[in-house]
Amino acid sequence: MTDRPRASADDHYEGTEVPHDEWNAWCEQATSENSGRAVDVLQSDRALGEVRLAEGQQLVAIEHDVFGKTEALTIKCGTSAVPVSYVVAEPRSIRQRQNAAGEVEDFRIVDATGRRTLVDLG
Repeated sequence: MTDRPRASADDHYEGTEVPHDEWNAWCEQATSENSGRAVDVLQSDRALGEVRLAEGQQLVAIEHDVFGKTEALTIKCGTSAVPVSYVVAEPRSIRQRQNAAGEVEDFRIVDATGRRTLVDLG
C-alpha cells in the first residue's frame, strides 16, 4: 500500500489511453495481475455526483463483452463464488495510471453518456 492520495472519479484524469483493439488483452492482463487485490469502485456523473460502489472488495475479474454492436466492461468484485458485477454499458475509453514500476494503480472507464467509473487498485 502506498501513501498516494485516494483517486476520485471526478478528478482530472491524465492516464494513458488503452487502444480499443487491445481491450480484451488488457482486461485479461489486468485480471491476471490484480485478481484478489482490494479495490474501490467509484462512479461519477452530472446527475448523481460521485458514488462509491465498492470499498475494499477483492477484485475477481475485469471483462470486455461484445453483444453484436453493443459492448460492456464488467468489473467483478467480492468472491469468485459470488461476485458482484458492476457493468459499464457502451464504454468509450479506458485510461490507466501506472506507478514508477509500471504497475497499474487505477483505471477509469468513460461510457457513452459521459459517466466515469474509476477502479482504484489501492
